[in-house]
Amino acid sequence: MHLVDVTNSYADQIHRELVTTPLRFIQVYTLGNSLVTHRRGATEDTVAITNRHRPVTPAELAYIREHLFAPTQSPVMARKGATITLTAERCA
Repeated sequence: MHLVDVTNSYADQIHRELVTTPLRFIQVYTLGNSLVTHRRGATEDTVAITNRHRPVTPAELAYIREHLFAPTQSPVMARKGATITLTAERCA
C-alpha cells in the first residue's frame, strides 16, 4: 500500500476550506480506490477515508493510523455511509 499525495488536484477546494475554517493543514491522498483527507486543526487531527466501490478494509485503517497519526495518538473511529472518520487530539 502507498499513500499518493494528490493535494494539488484539490487546490481550489482546499484553499476555500482553509480560508473559511480554523483548520491549519489539509492534505489529500489516494490509497488505491480510497480517498484519504487529512485535516489538522489547533487541537485535533481528522482523517476521512472514502471508498465508493467497496468497504474500507482493516488493513487500510491500520496503514493510515500508522502513517498519519503519531504513536501516542489514539484515534476514535466513526462510520457514516461510505466514509470512515478517524479523529484524535493533537499531541503536545
